[in-house]
Parts: sequence; C-alpha cells; structure tokens
Amino acid sequence: MNETEVKMHAILKAQFGFDDFRPGQEEVLTALLVDQQNVLAVLPTGTGKSLLYEYAGYVLGGTTVIVSPLLSLMQDQVARLNYHGQRQAVAINSMMKPATKNFALQHLEQFRYIFIAPETLVQEPVMLALQRLQVNLFVVDEAHSIAQWGPDFRPDYLELGRAFQQLGQPRLLALTATASETARHEILAQFNLPVAPQTILYSVNRPNIHLRTERLADDKTKQQRLLSLVKELPGAGIIYLSSKKLADQLVITLQQANERRVAAYHGDVTGDQRYAVQQQFMANQLDVIVATSAFGMGIDKADIRWVIHYHLSNDLEAYVQEIGRAGRDQQPALAVLLYGQNDEYLVRNLIDTSLPVEGDIQHFFKRTPNYTFDPQHERLLNYYQNRGLSAAQVTQLFRQRVGLRFRALAAMLDYIEAADDKRNYLLKYFGETPLEAPADGNWSTEQTPLDIPALNLPSAVEQVPNLGLLGWRETLENLFG
Repeated sequence: MNETEVKMHAILKAQFGFDDFRPGQEEVLTALLVDQQNVLAVLPTGTGKSLLYEYAGYVLGGTTVIVSPLLSLMQDQVARLNYHGQRQAVAINSMMKPATKNFALQHLEQFRYIFIAPETLVQEPVMLALQRLQVNLFVVDEAHSIAQWGPDFRPDYLELGRAFQQLGQPRLLALTATASETARHEILAQFNLPVAPQTILYSVNRPNIHLRTERLADDKTKQQRLLSLVKELPGAGIIYLSSKKLADQLVITLQQANERRVAAYHGDVTGDQRYAVQQQFMANQLDVIVATSAFGMGIDKADIRWVIHYHLSNDLEAYVQEIGRAGRDQQPALAVLLYGQNDEYLVRNLIDTSLPVEGDIQHFFKRTPNYTFDPQHERLLNYYQNRGLSAAQVTQLFRQRVGLRFRALAAMLDYIEAADDKRNYLLKYFGETPLEAPADGNWSTEQTPLDIPALNLPSAVEQVPNLGLLGWRETLENLFG
C-alpha cells in the first residue's frame, strides 16, 4: 500500500473498527477525498454504502447532509450511528412534533450528520437553518429515487439541485445500487455540475443469490405455493407484494399455516409500528415480513436468506434492489418470483391510474369549480403549474412517463419469459457484459423442481437483543415531548 492507502486504512480501523474496505468503498473514498471529486457510485446492495458518507463526513469535517427517501430508513441510519457511538446524528422529518423539530433546527450545529427527506429539505425554515452551517458533504442516498420518483411521484426530488446550490455546492456523493445509463444521466442532470463527476460502477450481479421464476395458473395455486415455500425455507425472508390489504390477509394466513413469526409492513401501518417491525426483524424476533416495496431500503440485515415476489415489481431496477436484500453475508440465498396471468393486468391498471389523465389536467388548469382531484395528482399538477408549464406540456410529460412505465413492465415480463440465462438477462439490461460461462446452476424456472436442500441455505440465527435504537429520538422527545 502507498502512504495514502495506509492512512485511509488507519482511519478505517481507528474510527470504524474495520480492517479492510469492502469492494468499491476505497475507490469511492479515494475519488471523493483524495481526488476531491464529486462522485456517483453505483454499488451492489450489501456493499456498505453508509460507511462511505460516515467516513467522508469524518474526514471532511463540518456538516454532512444526507437526503434519504424514507422515514424508516432515516431512523435506522441514525440509530446505527448512535449505536456505534456517533451521537451527533439527527433525522429531520415530518413525524417530529413541532417543538421537537424547532429545537433540532435551532441546534443543528450540534449535529454532524443530518438525515432529511427532499420534502423537508426544501422547506424555507429548514434551508435557512442549514445555511447557517458549514455543509461540506451533500449525500443523496438511494439516488435512483431522483429518476424513479421525481417526475411523477415526489417532485421535490427535482429540487435537490437547487438545494445543493443554496448550500454552497459542497462535495456531492450520490449512492445507489441500481441505475441504468438513462437513470444515471437524470441523477447528474439535477445538479448542473461544472465538471463531470466521477462515476464508479460495479456489477449488479449477486452470484450467491439463486434466481427463480415460477408461472402459476391462478391465485389459489400461487397462494398454496407461497405457503409451501415459507414452510420449507430456512431463516429470515421478505415477501413483496403490491396490495396492502392482501399483505394483511397473507400475514393471518401464514400465521395460521406455519410456525413462523410474521408481520406486515406497508403504508397503512403506523410509523411507530413500522419501526417496531423493522427492529424486531433486525433482531431476529420476526422471521418473515410481508411488505410493499417501501420495506428494505437501507436495511442492514446480512442474513436474509430469501426474497419472494408475490406480485411483479414496477421495473427491473426495483426488482434487483429488492432481491439484493438477501444474502448480504455472501452466503447462499434465494429469490423467487411467483407470476400469475392476472399480475400483468394488475400492474397495467396501476400504471393507467398512477398519473392525471388529460381531462383532469385540463380541469385543473381551467380551475373548474367543484372538480375533485386525487390529492397526489393535485400536488403534482400544482408543482408543474408553479414552474410555468402549460396544460399541454404537462400532458405530454405524463404521457412520456406512462410510456416509460409500460416499457419497464415489458422488460419485467421479458425477464420472466427469458428461456436463456436469467442472470445474463439482468446483466444485459443494465448494460453489463454477460458472463461467458452460463450460470446454469444459479437460476431456474417452474420447469425444474426447486431443490431447496441443494441450495445450502444457512439456517436461522439466534435472537439478538434490541439495542436501544431510539437514542436521538428519545433525547429530543424527552426534552420537548
């Protein structure tokens, strides 16, 4: 090792307790700290992306702002920092009581790491409080959310570039596990950087995860297959589906049919309940989570053995993110996609109703009296109208987004139908070079019986205690609860 590498490893050991960097970590930190470049890092799930901003924030000093998409993810990241002795971390979010939030904003200089959602970041009082600080690092965690959610779901993601400028253009670190070339371009376009950042790309391939798809005749057969899999599979697992109502129903069914500890996680579960479920799963006090796509972002649980998709993911980017939550300990893991003929129509219906149609857009811009809008649609329309777009421009934008979603669905269906190596299909989709030797033993379909013992999936581990993961929250609530 050269002198710089020796110093970097010394900091890693002294401050974070690790002897070696994981693949990609040293390369990102060298670009960020030694070469002093802005960085977009596309690293596989399980690479330890949180260490990157913790380490860089420590070296750069001042304040590190981390834009994070989900409340549960922010809470988990702050809790992890607290547990490892870094108490100068806080999450500013919409769930805070007003007095708690005001106290945090008035004392932001006491915090080294500030986690925040885009919708909170763009609020004027929050930005004014941040501008009083010396922000040296601006992190966008799960940066694919800019391209995935910004234009048609969470438009405040499109304001990150302006916020970055208002904070004085600190060093930029954008992190994600999956981003196509188009998505990478959309991410970087938000920040209008004078010098192109360094883009560090690692393969999406996770060779320890066995990929399997199964086509099933009907919903009854699919549910029976799910029950059979959950009964047979060892260790902790996640079941992803798109219906909150069905998630609750499946929890009851699984509890009655199996001796497994099961809980639901979705938007209708209260914030405190979701956080409790997350922490119980982390502590091996729950075996199975039945969840919508919100669950799992940033979950640092190394021993998830399997992921089952009961419904289709929105796109292959989301699918790879979700299956990548299995096997982060590099031990064998399994990803099963259960596909019924009705699943395609369910996704098509969701796409058709996800954005305002032309008639709604016309009524909005004409301010038709007593016309009722979906609240999310109205918020989107307000955003684009306030930025000067006409009804025709918004209509065209939403048509393009719907087209993108249907093309993403087509790619998802092609993956299921692929007769050749499914692993290579994913690599080609993300612009990577296919593997020369087909991974015949590492993927399968319903045409081949699933031999679970042959996968050598490790058994479950013992429960670990809940380690008091609410430190920052308890402190603030005790002061202003």
